[in-house]
Amino acid sequence: MRNARQGRSSSTTTPGGRLVFHVFATLAEFIRELIIFGTGEGLAATRSRDRVRAGRGQSRVVVSRTQGSANRSASTRAK
Repeated sequence: MRNARQGRSSSTTTPGGRLVFHVFATLAEFIRELIIFGTGEGLAATRSRDRVRAGRGQSRVVVSRTQGSANRSASTRAK
């Protein structure tokens, strides 16, 4: 903890630095496994509902841009 307060980074050459490194690596691996598990459950739920398409929906940006330009041209015609 002394190194963190003084602004120095931990060194992986010391036993304490290696311990911190391994704890963070273990937590990252655990979180990765949780994400994989949750994704698998979500895909299984989607398949069980017989949903044909899984994944992202279609982009709506194109629709909003065309509506926006239609609204602009209608407002200029009204003037």
